[in-house]
Amino acid sequence: MKNKITYITFNEPVNGVYISQVIEVVEHIMKTGMDIKVFAFFSLRDYFKNRKLLKHYLPGAIALPSLGRLKNWKSNSLWLQLFKRRMSNQTIICRGPIATNLAIDNLKNARIIYDGRGAVWAEQKEYGVYNGSGIENELFEIEKKAVTQSQRQIAVSSKLINYWQENFNFSGNRAIVIPCTLNTTKNEDAENIPEDLISFFDYVNQQNYTVTVFAGGNGKWQQIDKICEFALESIEKQESSAFLFLCPPDKNIQDLKNKFPARVFNTLVSPDLVHTILSKCDYGIILREQNTTNKVASPVKVAEYLFAGLKVIISPDIGDYSNMVKENDLGVIWTPKGETPYLPKPDIAERQRNILFVEKHLSKSVFNFSDLIIS
Repeated sequence: MKNKITYITFNEPVNGVYISQVIEVVEHIMKTGMDIKVFAFFSLRDYFKNRKLLKHYLPGAIALPSLGRLKNWKSNSLWLQLFKRRMSNQTIICRGPIATNLAIDNLKNARIIYDGRGAVWAEQKEYGVYNGSGIENELFEIEKKAVTQSQRQIAVSSKLINYWQENFNFSGNRAIVIPCTLNTTKNEDAENIPEDLISFFDYVNQQNYTVTVFAGGNGKWQQIDKICEFALESIEKQESSAFLFLCPPDKNIQDLKNKFPARVFNTLVSPDLVHTILSKCDYGIILREQNTTNKVASPVKVAEYLFAGLKVIISPDIGDYSNMVKENDLGVIWTPKGETPYLPKPDIAERQRNILFVEKHLSKSVFNFSDLIIS
């Protein structure tokens, strides 16, 4: 008899991160022959949109509207009570601490695995991620309970486990590190790239420019202002330097573009185009502050950059990735006080080596989820 698994997510939209970190993980587990179903709570505001998207990828998924505001998260116990019998004796993977608390409180005959994506309490202290939600003062206990009362734990970095040990007196030896991994069978899609972006690439290729790309959101932790400072120094010092921002509009980017209109481009594209666009660049950049949130992180964009053949420009102490980049010669470690590096174009051999590194170390196919789930 197959070991049945339910993967619970709570109040996360079906965006590029969700597709990569939830849907593609579930699809990978399905391919190994295990019986797994997604059980997703969505905010009522965007419930129908997210339900439609989730069903597009996983027709058998169960999508439910979250009851009330975030401060009333416990009211969603009603949903789990309705599904309690079908989840009995299953393995329940819970993405994030609230999903895990709901499972611990309501699914007593299940085996709970906490899928820890980051340091939630630290994110609130350092960035106010949950300001106005009504659970600001509960987060320490919510996260502690998820970590210490689950049967097993997934951490995105070894430093996240250290954070659990230091803050929650976590002493479990059942935690496993699984970084944010990639599906390395992505298809190329060059036909739907926007015309203005194609024109940008045509121009920089004619000039033989080195293109550095940032792909991500515009949250405070993304440090777009610091990336723009880096870009400004790089363009001023290196005549062959250009920058592409695949992110929402930002004043810092617009100011930079006003100074160098031909060498800076900013646009948003659909997730299925990102890999193809990245592969036309040379470097991928990720700069973060030196705080707990970033020291335990596992930004999937690092793997995305490398899998597109790019070298990575990265801050020190970003999860396990900064040391990985340094030890394996995958790019450049840079601090705001450091000298802006010269950025020569990676050659074909360097690009291929980075792609192979991801296939060997950061691909979903590398990690044996059956050992985690069955053992």
